[in-house]
Amino acid sequence: METAETSESKVKRLGSAMADRLAQVEGAPNDLFRRFMDSEARVPISVMLMDKGLRKSALRAAGEGGRALARAFECLQLAAVAHEDLDVQHLPRTTVRSNQKKELPSAVVRAQRLLEEEEAAKAAKAATAAAEPDFEKAPSTPSAASLAPAVQRNVKGELGHFFAKKMGRSAAKGDMNFTTERISENPPMFRAKCEIWSRFYDSKEAHYNKKAAEHDAALVALETLMEESGIGADDVMDYKGQLLGFLQSEGKRDQIQFELERVGQEESEEKIFQAKVCLPDGRCFVGEPESRTVHGCSAKTRRAAEQNVAQKALRALQSNGSSKDSEFAPLPRLAAREVQVLWLPCAPTEMPCLRRVAVEGDDFLATAESVLNCKNTVCYPLNWLGNRPKGLCVYEALDASESVNDRATALAGVDVFGDAFMMDASAHSAGAELVDITLPRYEFLKADRAGYLSEPAPALNHSRGMLVCGHPQLPQKFATDSWLGLNPRTLLNDVARRRGLAQPQAQASVVQDG
Repeated sequence: METAETSESKVKRLGSAMADRLAQVEGAPNDLFRRFMDSEARVPISVMLMDKGLRKSALRAAGEGGRALARAFECLQLAAVAHEDLDVQHLPRTTVRSNQKKELPSAVVRAQRLLEEEEAAKAAKAATAAAEPDFEKAPSTPSAASLAPAVQRNVKGELGHFFAKKMGRSAAKGDMNFTTERISENPPMFRAKCEIWSRFYDSKEAHYNKKAAEHDAALVALETLMEESGIGADDVMDYKGQLLGFLQSEGKRDQIQFELERVGQEESEEKIFQAKVCLPDGRCFVGEPESRTVHGCSAKTRRAAEQNVAQKALRALQSNGSSKDSEFAPLPRLAAREVQVLWLPCAPTEMPCLRRVAVEGDDFLATAESVLNCKNTVCYPLNWLGNRPKGLCVYEALDASESVNDRATALAGVDVFGDAFMMDASAHSAGAELVDITLPRYEFLKADRAGYLSEPAPALNHSRGMLVCGHPQLPQKFATDSWLGLNPRTLLNDVARRRGLAQPQAQASVVQDG
């Protein structure tokens, strides 16, 4: 009873993870699932297995045993059916979509409404003030040009970054203090003072609000400390904050997307990060690679990569153009290499055949799209290293035929539709590892899936590189000078292991003639 309850709780958690993952698609135009969604916002179960988090959860819920892909696929189906917020459709292929759109809590709705009303009131007040004559304005009124840099830039954030760079730690409470003073009532004007290390820095001008006055004082402190320390402006400039502030003024702050990836060899201690940013207008920019050796730790390296790409994007927005040097260009791929794959036609009247295809770098899905002549492909791993796919995979065109491919289905353990092919390719830091598929290997896989290799004769034939289902008779005797393939003892141990038996124990005895 305890095992059943544990399994049920795992499936329930898996269903919640699927619902949360589908909810993330709505606000992410570049999400993997959106690429495979149909007109009804349904995502195939096979595509969900391509998500690393869901794949780990599904394999964990499936437990130990053979045919890991089939068991994970079944667990995802059970979890989707059991979850009330997911809608499952089984024909022709199993797909899932969010059943209902969750409403925001009432408190959040009220807060949003109050915020909108407050912003509308501020806009109306500003419009009224602009229409009145300005003969009563104080002589110390700041110009729009002096306000723009302080509002657009997050100067207080840059000052905090300078403090951390100087002291080797983040600023704690009390290290930097800001005080504001109202200097006039009509119109309301403020000045600010910044205190750092018992030194005071006053804002240059008076401002209409406390925030602008504090930013002005922070700018005075930052410029003074930078001049005294001999540090360049680029070392402390918060370009990411400026970029977000620039887009916030247009109401597009939430539409910007930053992506960070590690480049170079994963096994190397030299960690190098590169950032990419996509703007609301569709333009993308990529920054220069940043090394941990230069910045000291991974966190600072990631921040430097984001600042680098944000600087490029901000300059492009401010210049209202897009130069060829700043636009995103894909990283150079490795030279194309050829590998032999096995074509698995859906029609039973056509025979499987071997083909040679070109693989660019480690973009195996692009290779599959080229071979299958389609837009979207799904891979079904046949080999696993823990919960990660390793090497051998069956590739299927997602938007192809609705006819089940019996050959590919027998290998994958789940329903595969239309023409497919099998390729052995693994991504490694030193380059993709490509292994040719051969017909004897295909015959071995078929026999392994059918359970034939638990018999001695097919296991013997496989060890000799023969067709595993042919030559069913075992040799009559063993001779070391004429024997091919694995020796009988190794074959016996392998057959016992496949049948779940204990390892056989051999005893040698001396036979005396006469």
